[in-house]
Amino acid sequence: MQKQLAFIKRLQTENGFFFPYITFIAAIVLLSVITSISLYANETKMTTLQMEQIELETLHQMAYQKFVSEQNKNSFSLDKEILQYEFPNGIVKITYDALENDAIRYKFEATTLLGNRKLSKYLIKD
Repeated sequence: MQKQLAFIKRLQTENGFFFPYITFIAAIVLLSVITSISLYANETKMTTLQMEQIELETLHQMAYQKFVSEQNKNSFSLDKEILQYEFPNGIVKITYDALENDAIRYKFEATTLLGNRKLSKYLIKD
């Protein structure tokens, strides 16, 4: 007769010896799945916000380049003026006015299609 292993003897006793091990392993697996899902959701949200930030920066840069090129072609009066540029991914509103000490104050307000905004203010002295 062959000798049985100690592992098989424990299986045949039916004392419920493996239940704590099974629950411990199941808890670890469940915890790792829940952690992975929450990390994925956070990464997705962070990626979306970073893409919106890049869109806002792009809108700002496109409006600035368009404003500078138009300012070079035409001479604007530097009274309080508001310009609005519409681009495929959002709208930029530019407000500028001359101050007393030969300075110009610019305010760029970029808004994406999702409604996120970025406000940049500049003071340029001549």
